[in-house]
Amino acid sequence: MSSIDKQHLATIFAMVLLTFLVFLVLAIRRIGGAMRGEYPSDYFKVLRSKTDFIPPVKTEQAARNLINLFEVPVLFYVLVLILIWTQKTDQWSLWLCWIFVISRYAHSLNHIGPNKVKLRFLAYLIGVLVLYATWFRLAVQLLS
Repeated sequence: MSSIDKQHLATIFAMVLLTFLVFLVLAIRRIGGAMRGEYPSDYFKVLRSKTDFIPPVKTEQAARNLINLFEVPVLFYVLVLILIWTQKTDQWSLWLCWIFVISRYAHSLNHIGPNKVKLRFLAYLIGVLVLYATWFRLAVQLLS
């Protein structure tokens, strides 16, 4: 495996690390809330309650962010693996991949932190546009 391929794999590991970190934040928030009695006893059976219970906002932010890390980033994981498999890795694709990863970190930090919607959307939009551009670039390389 070439050095540039390994650098591309590092972007995947960075995304996996982000996913594990958000999962850890969610676990800490849910366990802490459960220990403080903030959840009805039946809530964790199916993540809802028979009552009109609304979970703590900060915990739900982390839960939604974790779910989000299994949506658009899936396209990123596939992209990087295809880049490596087809030997289309280069400095441009590496920069684009890192921009995507950085945008996802910014999105997650905002989402589980202050949750400024405009900033969160901007980070999300940058990541999605970079991902689209990288996919388009790969498609042109492979189909021409």
